[in-house]
Order: sequence, then structure tokens, then C-alpha cells
Amino acid sequence: MAPSLKTAVVDRVWITDSCIICLACEGVVPEVFNCDSDQAHIRAEARSDHLTDMNPDHAPLTIAAREFSEAIIEAAAGCPVEAIALTMA
Repeated sequence: MAPSLKTAVVDRVWITDSCIICLACEGVVPEVFNCDSDQAHIRAEARSDHLTDMNPDHAPLTIAAREFSEAIIEAAAGCPVEAIALTMA
């Protein structure tokens, strides 16, 4: 049986080069995603390596950021170009 969204925990999230900076992800979960005019980012506060970028090295999320797993999954599902990738814990 697949885990429900309520029990699913996102371990890592990153943004691929196909991102069109539409701001949808930031609108769903601004605690994890941040967009500027050039790029979408995973916030430093949400990452175990405390860097702010597209997370190309797939750094794990912090324990606090994992609390937003349901919203992260929603943002990934709603991305119009499927630019949000993630792995589950």
C-alpha cells in the first residue's frame, strides 16, 4: 500500500533546469521554496547544508522542513513543467 500524503515524508527536494520561474512552488510552500527573477531556490533554512540554490547535490531537508512534506508534494504535483524532483524518507 502506498503511503498517504499525511504519512509521507520528503527527505530531499531539488529543482531541475526545466524550471520556468512561475512562482507556483513558492506560492504553495514559501517556507521551502524561494523564487527571484533568475531562479527558483530551495531555502537555506530548509536544507541540512544551509545553502540557497536549486539543490543540485540533493542535500537532505532539515527535520523542520520535513514537516512541510505534504505541501512539498503538492508543489511538485502542481509544477507546470515538472521541475520539482523529490525523494521520500
